[in-house]
Amino acid sequence: SYVARAVGLLAALFPDQPWEPVEWKACGRLMPHAYAVVDHARREQLAALDLATLLHLMATYVGVRGVGLSRARDLHELALAIRRRLYQGDHPEIARSLNNLAIVLEELGERSRARDLDEQALHMRQRLYQGDHPDVARSLHNVGIDLYASGDYARARDLHEQALAMLRRLHEGDDLSIAVCL
Repeated sequence: SYVARAVGLLAALFPDQPWEPVEWKACGRLMPHAYAVVDHARREQLAALDLATLLHLMATYVGVRGVGLSRARDLHELALAIRRRLYQGDHPEIARSLNNLAIVLEELGERSRARDLDEQALHMRQRLYQGDHPDVARSLHNVGIDLYASGDYARARDLHEQALAMLRRLHEGDDLSIAVCL
């Protein structure tokens, strides 16, 4: 359909690092078109990975620009719903959407729901990847942050230590993910 092609085109044109200030001008120019295409896609009940990707990029831009965290949440929720329609059961794309939505929910103060989504992403990633994996380490770290925010310092420390040990096994020398975890 024309809508699916327009979604694919916008997903390809939208900067893949919308959190970077150098990309904000391009993102801003594309946002009205992206919203229009998303509206058409919703009416057609389109479920495509390009649409979920576009929604994620839009949500990230809206969130970092301070345009509205509730709008970012809504866009991430749509992306998650589409990924769940596309993939049954455990899938890396679903885990990614769970994580993205949890980040925004945490910023909105919805800590309990954010923690639930981070835990879902962690368990999904542990089922998907046996042994050490960067996404499992990231999820351990995220749940650790959630636990720390809720005052469960001992469990938070345990998960952060697990994440750090995993990242050190995965990366030799200096690595940004290790620095973040530290």
